[in-house]
Amino acid sequence: MDDAQSFGTIHDVNVAVWRYIVDVWGWKFFGPALGLFALGVAAAAAFNAFWGFVAAALWLVGGIALARMRMEERFFRALARELGFTYAQHGNAADAAGNLFARGRNRAASHILEGVYRGRPMRLFQYRYVVGHGKRKHTYYFAVSEISFDGLVPDMTVDPKSFLKDLDLEWPHQRRISIRADFDDQFEVHVNEHLKIEAFEIFTPEIIAELLRPERNGYSFEFIGNKLYAVKKGQTLDRASFLALADTARFLVDALGPRLARLHDDVAAMQAATARAR
Repeated sequence: MDDAQSFGTIHDVNVAVWRYIVDVWGWKFFGPALGLFALGVAAAAAFNAFWGFVAAALWLVGGIALARMRMEERFFRALARELGFTYAQHGNAADAAGNLFARGRNRAASHILEGVYRGRPMRLFQYRYVVGHGKRKHTYYFAVSEISFDGLVPDMTVDPKSFLKDLDLEWPHQRRISIRADFDDQFEVHVNEHLKIEAFEIFTPEIIAELLRPERNGYSFEFIGNKLYAVKKGQTLDRASFLALADTARFLVDALGPRLARLHDDVAAMQAATARAR
């Protein structure tokens, strides 16, 4: 089967998979599938055997999986070039901090775009983990942006209000605080109780207004260690959703970077004092 080198710009991976199968592979994909299916019909009629149907199904499933893998890689490589970032198809999320990365098993980061924006190291990647077993097994998928700062940031999470609580990032040691009525209607903010003042310094009217914009809907944020994460449930497999993730990360650097820089020393001092008091 031909490779994907001559395939055009991808705007949506799910659409591109089928375009690639039809336009690039064509009968090189469908011909063998139909042949195996016909062989299955003959084998079932003559020997009451169904291995031909199984072979046809495996060909179809395997081909679709291969096409998806190629389209995803091509999609994210193109976005990395567009942003001036490096690209890795697979990576290790062991160095990631935060509640999300402590959950489940079989944790994996993929399609990792890494670069620097206004002096801040940044990663944009897809992430998954597995919970449960057997019929209760479920895989959760997320799109993540990670921004690294020079010093510590306030220990805090910001989660959109939802009946689905599988994305909430708060930790047991954090306490909920009220920011402003309209913001509280859409988000829940949890913070280390010793860092409430620092948290309020972050949520200026301008920041609140920006986070309430429709394009920020559905994001959770976690401030932990020297990192700031923006997380959205599901994968970003179309240009619009991925560029929205990248835009949110840039907004966090532009709007919060200077404020967080001013808080590094205060957060470090508060954490040191808290540690001594234990």
